[in-house]
Amino acid sequence: TFLRPGGHLAAIMSAGILQGQSKARQGFRETLQSYGGTFTALPPKAFRTAGTDVATVLVRMHIS
Repeated sequence: TFLRPGGHLAAIMSAGILQGQSKARQGFRETLQSYGGTFTALPPKAFRTAGTDVATVLVRMHIS
């Protein structure tokens, strides 16, 4: 509901979204896939200079 047709979403998230079986995580993954969205792993420790070594992914989606 936040993206208009032709809109793009890009976000950086914890890689934890790819794991776990909670309804929220499963629902997010299913919704993203239904729109042809992708998860791309970012390099390990990509945000170390910002003070965190959390594994991260780039999430992308395009609304036709």
